[in-house]
Amino acid sequence: MLTKNKFFFQTLTFFQDNEIENKKMIVGVSSGIDSMVLIDLLKKLRPICKLKLYVSYIHHGLSNEKKITHYRNQAEKFISDFCKTENLSFLKKTAPLEQKSSEEAFRNFRHSQFKHFLKQKKADFIVLAHNENDLLETRLINLIRGCGKKGLQSMPSYDKPYLRPLLSFSRQDIEHYAKIKKINFIEDPSNKDNSYLRNWIRKEWLKKLEKKRKGSLKALARSLEALSGLKEEKLPLPITSKGIQRQFFLELNKKEQKRVLASYMRQLNLSNYGQSHMEELLKNNERKQKQFTIKLLKRNWFFSPDYITCKK
Repeated sequence: MLTKNKFFFQTLTFFQDNEIENKKMIVGVSSGIDSMVLIDLLKKLRPICKLKLYVSYIHHGLSNEKKITHYRNQAEKFISDFCKTENLSFLKKTAPLEQKSSEEAFRNFRHSQFKHFLKQKKADFIVLAHNENDLLETRLINLIRGCGKKGLQSMPSYDKPYLRPLLSFSRQDIEHYAKIKKINFIEDPSNKDNSYLRNWIRKEWLKKLEKKRKGSLKALARSLEALSGLKEEKLPLPITSKGIQRQFFLELNKKEQKRVLASYMRQLNLSNYGQSHMEELLKNNERKQKQFTIKLLKRNWFFSPDYITCKK
């Protein structure tokens, strides 16, 4: 189970690996546990990655069921009040759809509205709270519908303008983080309705599969990920107890070098770094001097022919 610090650092790594800094973001928030954990993490990343956040809520309008209409009104007020407390910009839109509109119609409307907000605010990304379990369920649904390989490539973590930072976290991880951080949320009552295929897969089929054979969900997720062809193979990190092995480091491309620096800083328990700090280290790494020291993030960085080492 991930600790709250590892949860944060893993999310920070996602942003830094993708060089996401000084960006405006439309954050899709539903009041559920996933999206409330997402906005909590983004608040923490905001000063480090210099983010501008716009919290958006799409109200699905009236329903034939009073409890659903009540939930939608309650969720809108909950998120509006949350944004006022946290000093976050709040965007909302009510769907002009019929009461019996399908889930697909609601989903299409949400995404069209997210893109409208993106254009309106001249933002860079739409950030959504899909998790590892959502990805597995979506891939299974696509398989049931008879999709090919394209259907398995659903919901990538970075597909501009979409970002899904929680895709590497399980629903259990998210629930654990929310419990530790005492994050308030409101659950959509429709999530308990097993007449929806996704809910049946989640609540019935996958639970029974895991009970029948423990570890099946992780194995199934890995298999579908491999079949999708999306998994990126990453090189091993040239980090030892002495620091970063400089010769191996120099052979990496810029993106991999930043990944190494980010990993090394996390090992040092540094969380207040950004792209500008990594750019500074890369710039100094190109100096012709064989051995020198610089001061960065209130620490000394020693560059030698063999290692880059950071000490207090």
